[in-house]
Amino acid sequence: MSQHYQVSLTGKRAAGRMDAELLDSLMSRFRVDAEKARTLLQGRRVIKRQLDQATAAKLALMLQRMGLEAVVESAAGEPVAAASEGPTAVQKLEELGNQRLPSIRVTPGYVISLASVTLLCVIMPLLYLGLTAATAYACFWYLTHIHNYIDLRNIQLLFLVYGAPGLTGFVLVLFLLKPLLARRPGRYKAVVLDQEKEKDFVAGIHGLCRAIGTAPPKEIHLDWDVNASVHYRSGWFSLITGHKVLTIGLPLMAGMTARQFTGVLAHEFGHFTQRLGMRCGFVINSVNAWLEFRAYGEDSWDQRLREWSDESDNILVSLVILAAQTGMGLTRLLMRLLFQISFRASRHLSRQKEFDADRYGVLVSGSDNFRSIARDVRGLSQALHEVHRANMDAWREGKLLRNLPQAVALQYRDYDAKRLAAIELGMQEEVTRYWDTHPAGMERIEHAERQNCPGVYLDERPAALLMKNFEGACERLTGTFYRDQGISYSQKNLRPVEDILAIRAAKEERFRQLEWYFNGQFRALPFLDPALLRDEKAGALDWQAAIDQLRARSPEIARDWREAYEAELSRPGRILFLRFGDPQKQTVVDRDEYERIRAQKTPQIERLRPAMALYLRRLRCAGETLAGEERRRFVSLLRLLQLLYAEQQAVRDLLELQAFMRELERFVQGGAGPAFERELTDARSRHHDIALGLLASMEKVPQDLGEGGTVAGWLWQRHANLADAQNDILRFQRVANGLPNSLLHFYCMVLEALTVLAGAAEKAHGIRPIKVVLLQPAG
Repeated sequence: MSQHYQVSLTGKRAAGRMDAELLDSLMSRFRVDAEKARTLLQGRRVIKRQLDQATAAKLALMLQRMGLEAVVESAAGEPVAAASEGPTAVQKLEELGNQRLPSIRVTPGYVISLASVTLLCVIMPLLYLGLTAATAYACFWYLTHIHNYIDLRNIQLLFLVYGAPGLTGFVLVLFLLKPLLARRPGRYKAVVLDQEKEKDFVAGIHGLCRAIGTAPPKEIHLDWDVNASVHYRSGWFSLITGHKVLTIGLPLMAGMTARQFTGVLAHEFGHFTQRLGMRCGFVINSVNAWLEFRAYGEDSWDQRLREWSDESDNILVSLVILAAQTGMGLTRLLMRLLFQISFRASRHLSRQKEFDADRYGVLVSGSDNFRSIARDVRGLSQALHEVHRANMDAWREGKLLRNLPQAVALQYRDYDAKRLAAIELGMQEEVTRYWDTHPAGMERIEHAERQNCPGVYLDERPAALLMKNFEGACERLTGTFYRDQGISYSQKNLRPVEDILAIRAAKEERFRQLEWYFNGQFRALPFLDPALLRDEKAGALDWQAAIDQLRARSPEIARDWREAYEAELSRPGRILFLRFGDPQKQTVVDRDEYERIRAQKTPQIERLRPAMALYLRRLRCAGETLAGEERRRFVSLLRLLQLLYAEQQAVRDLLELQAFMRELERFVQGGAGPAFERELTDARSRHHDIALGLLASMEKVPQDLGEGGTVAGWLWQRHANLADAQNDILRFQRVANGLPNSLLHFYCMVLEALTVLAGAAEKAHGIRPIKVVLLQPAG
């Protein structure tokens, strides 16, 4: 009789694995719900009984790869053998140092191309220096020789030929010297990995470097981007020392297997295997980066002039600043020309370097792994943008992600086959243009697969296991990211990824609900007017008749609602034209049109009111069928909708003022003059008064859709910095920018809650919605 075994979880996790990640793995692998998966993570649990020894060992190994400590036991619960899979992922990485991968052969043609491009790039700043020196010498020669050609006894002529050209030449040389004299703004301080606490990971990186044949990095920096890079540590001095810095994007590490991640690192270190190529590349990239910043970036001089322009009320000073900005603009044109020449000349060489570095990536992780790396980098980058948007939505409610890299990995892991196919299609449609720094994705994939390398590091466990405390590193990096973005927060604001993504999902569900109920017609403005509940014409219709009329008029309702919304968005531009536009081009029609939009008396609004009355009739009919708690809830929400409508004008005025002030600030920064500055000051004052008045009104409106107790309490929590800025009009303007949009968001929450109740009532009573799907008979 064969002996049976069981597999048990000890309750311990592998270092670097996070609960949310483990929950997701258990739910997808074992097809259990979230509650059941959580119980599996709590203490010792038997996963499966009545197994033969081989099957039990296989299951325990699978659980260990997921990041859970699992043991094989006899049927009586006695330990038999711990599932073992040999060295850990990081030990395997360190063992790579025991072998040496073949190096890439450099052809004479490549060396000649490299030297030629490097020389051309170096010539660009030399041309700039030569032009500057020639201009300075020409001015000097003119001032020291012009007296030989004029009559020195003529004072007026003397001033004309010395003063004006001398001043012009001095200013011209000063502007040309600006790229050398002006400092770049300070950069964010890097997050440096503690190599003492992560000795095993650092040893693994060193082993990889030995296998590739390059010196290991002196420092390892952590970043929040989906990327990895290796660069010289101390700029030009590192050309002598060879000291390098490895920068790791933790979202990349969180979302990849150890095999994929090691392939990425091998690619980055592969750039440094050709010492001549890397040094020339450093020169080329440094020159291009300097020229690009001087052509397109903002340095300390630009910032100081902009600040003086914002603070100055003197028209003469404003004119001097404008002249200086014009001169600097001409210098930028020169730098742009030099940058474009240098940049374009080096692109072909840059693409070749990528192909060479890819060879090291496939030597380490295998040719068949390259496609998945390319796809996952794109997918994780897309997930990063989605997570940032979800985090922004959550911050409006005073919540932030505790662990940004983990959220990115989980978001990408939830991509279905359709989204993954879209990423693959995007890779296939990409083509390499002549000026691109990197070859197109498919070209790189085909190049890698032609190498047909089996790879020497094939560990498919999560890359997060390479670090001892990956979760701690992620949380530390997330906090640094928030501080660098100027976000003031406390530990109570931080939430797990499930909470933040749930907020985003709720927003998307709200959009779908409103899209369904309003058949794609809905816009946040104008608000539904609850007074239209008393409309006699709509009130004479029964429930189904009101919906049938909405269906019949759906195209025109959609058009009118869209046009009314677009007219609302046009208010800032219209008022700007009426205040500062050419008076000869303004007409009475322009002013009347603005007033009609502000008073909501446009033809679109007039046509829309009967449709809104029908929607409110539809809601009322549904509400009349409700009973008990649902009825009380419905009446409460309808009352809340009425109170929000009473403040619609304030919300609309705030939206107009904020867009109006943004335009005024742009004009003031461009030296538009005192009239714009006075108008901006008045607009800020009006914005401050309307916003505080709106908050005071909302203090009297109770709500239970969110935290805070009242609508104002909910708004204060979403905009925590408002309280400290109430007495500072300028600061208040900056921190209150999201206030009207938050109230629009709350309005949509109320409307969604109403339509959910109404939709359920319609379904229960067999009412046909606006959008009727007719099923075709089979066959």
